[in-house]
Amino acid sequence: MDSDLDSDEVSSPKRKISKKDHYLINAMLKLHESMDKNSLKQTLEKEEKEPGFKRLESYRKNLILNASVEPPINTQAEKPTEFYSTFLSKKSRFKAKDMILHRVHLDKTAFIPSAVFISNLWNCDFFWTLPDSPSGVSIFFCPETKTINAQELEKERNLALADKVKIRVIDKLSKQNLYLPSLIMDMVWMTQNFMSIISLCFGKKTLSASFLQDWANHMYENRLIYTSLQASDPSFFAKVLFAIDNALQINSRSYCNSEDRLSVNDRVLLMADTHDSILRHDFVQQIPKLINDRIIKILDTPKDGKYQGNGKLLGKQGQGGDPKGGQKADIIIDNDKNHSHWRARAGEDFAKVFYKNQ
Repeated sequence: MDSDLDSDEVSSPKRKISKKDHYLINAMLKLHESMDKNSLKQTLEKEEKEPGFKRLESYRKNLILNASVEPPINTQAEKPTEFYSTFLSKKSRFKAKDMILHRVHLDKTAFIPSAVFISNLWNCDFFWTLPDSPSGVSIFFCPETKTINAQELEKERNLALADKVKIRVIDKLSKQNLYLPSLIMDMVWMTQNFMSIISLCFGKKTLSASFLQDWANHMYENRLIYTSLQASDPSFFAKVLFAIDNALQINSRSYCNSEDRLSVNDRVLLMADTHDSILRHDFVQQIPKLINDRIIKILDTPKDGKYQGNGKLLGKQGQGGDPKGGQKADIIIDNDKNHSHWRARAGEDFAKVFYKNQ
């Protein structure tokens, strides 16, 4: 009997599900699937918008962690410096600017970074966009603050206070100005200012900070030699700064491409041979055309009523003057009417007219 009952139970047909229950189950399954997708989407959006170090791309994280290592160098740092971590977590570039300006003031550093410079720090964008045009975070944008900077600083402050101005408009209006020093102490301050920023972001004892401090020391200790070389070659200071900046660019690129700290190219920061070549007066360095053109323009810009073409002062009305009061030389005047459009008119910039028609 039992066996018969068992067989009947096994062979008994399954209970059928009504169409109403079938639709209800399918609706519940789709609802759960939709909730899972929405939850995943919100998580991804939160991670993308999350402020701080975690919002950065992996190669930028590598840069920070490799650059933040202090000797002895074995592995990447576990996390950014306290300052840089807090700085990166600011939700806007304006709040980030307030933070870094306050810190610079506390450190008694006479350097006020531009809005673009701070924005690049905030996005961990340390690189030149093009190999012949300084951009990003560069030593060429770290001049000592002087009263002549007041107008530019006030313009940036007003832009920051204008809430209705779009960010892309602010970026366009507040471009960084390439600074080329003409005095040895200007170059020393630029190097130290850049070193102070690198120290804040990565640490005072890191290789890049020590590298910049060594250069600043070398410039100051041998300032007479540097001044003499600049007098004979008006592009000498720019060539030294380019050599420094280019070495840091190569080093930083290496940081991005490696999670193994020991495989990073730190050798490029060993520039004792370059120091010695300066002392021997045989320093050689190619510079980008953009920087070279800026130097030529500075030399050809009127100063106190005189042109500084090729580093030599040219007096008014066709007479040249030796800065030391030596011999005078006449400027050749072309009276050909066909060449009249070459001549600079009143109020025109000599350098622009010259390069337009050369």
